[in-house]
Amino acid sequence: MSITKDKPNKGKRGRRNTFSDSFKVQVALEYLKGDYSQSQVGLKYNIPEHSVWWCVSWYKTNHQSVMTEQPEEAEGPSLDPKDLKAWEKKLALAEMKIAALEKVIAIANEEYRTDLKKSCYQVIAELRGTRKYYSLDNLCTAFGYTRQAWYNHVKRSELQTFQEHLVLQRIRDQNPITENRMYQALQGA
Repeated sequence: MSITKDKPNKGKRGRRNTFSDSFKVQVALEYLKGDYSQSQVGLKYNIPEHSVWWCVSWYKTNHQSVMTEQPEEAEGPSLDPKDLKAWEKKLALAEMKIAALEKVIAIANEEYRTDLKKSCYQVIAELRGTRKYYSLDNLCTAFGYTRQAWYNHVKRSELQTFQEHLVLQRIRDQNPITENRMYQALQGA
């Protein structure tokens, strides 16, 4: 910082900006496009999540005129009424399928006294990240869970696996029998 006419950034204790303006715009546009979550953008650019939020708020503040000058475009191509009715019919059929499957699950839960919703954790684990909108947030929301419930389940299952491993290790240490006989003994019990 030179002595002539350069003033320190107010509230920044004289520090210069960490990110260039072009980088902040790039990060903000990546997030605002909607393809990635805040944490995913942070991982992509190797910055913390709060920095992504800061870049977005900086962009909205400093580039508001640029954002409002762009005309609002419809998402996707414009459809004629015939195509629109076809899409509405497909959407209605998809919603009907979802409602029917949810009812089948509810009936099966009552009849067999099970909770098929518990297997949703396995579905979330398998689908997570396989498609564009299959993020953990979206999948948890679709099955009626929170991210916290997901991580609690993961922690519980890891703990249970570890405890089972310890029990098997103690059995092996106390009774040196072959693993095949141990497997048979556990299956019979």
